[in-house]
Amino acid sequence: MGVANAVEILNLLLDRGLIDGIGVQGHAFSTRITIEIVKLNLDLLAETGLPIIVTEMNIDGGKETDTFTPTEEDQLFEYMRIFPTFWEHPVVEGISLSGWRWGMGNKNTILMNRNGSERLAMEWLITYIAEY
Repeated sequence: MGVANAVEILNLLLDRGLIDGIGVQGHAFSTRITIEIVKLNLDLLAETGLPIIVTEMNIDGGKETDTFTPTEEDQLFEYMRIFPTFWEHPVVEGISLSGWRWGMGNKNTILMNRNGSERLAMEWLITYIAEY
């Protein structure tokens, strides 16, 4: 289902008083979607007038293959590329992170090391949110 179809359904639900917000899963495993597409989709959803919450956001640093294992730097780059698009969108009211600590998620999506120290993406997130 495309976003245009989703908006049509959302508007039907809205007209009937059956919805008061939109949840958008923020899984970005090995995503290479362009930021322009993400913005376009958010803008289309925003046309409903409903607030958007990005749920379950987790980002790795690229698809793990036999010859490539994402690094902390790869994950950091992807957070810096993707997170601001959601955070800065005027209709997005919140973002929840998923699998951010050791033992909760994929080893390439966690934001905390096993010893509790912050990975590069977490350090950046804390600074970005504090300065925004």
